[in-house]
Amino acid sequence: MYHVLAYYIYPKLSTFDPDGDAFREKMSYYKAKFEEEFDLIIQVGVNYDIDSSGTFTDDEKQSFYNGRLIR
Repeated sequence: MYHVLAYYIYPKLSTFDPDGDAFREKMSYYKAKFEEEFDLIIQVGVNYDIDSSGTFTDDEKQSFYNGRLIR
């Protein structure tokens, strides 16, 4: 949701007036929130149910490694 607001909705509504624009301020806020949320997700790791069993085994769990997600 943060990504959609920051990169698609508020840029369409903003006038990009140099004196200030409420939509531009909201866009900056939601960009920061998106980055924060995305960083948290990457730090926890990403799970893929490769065999569609409905559960994640240790083989299907990928962790955050050295600044990159290994897939």
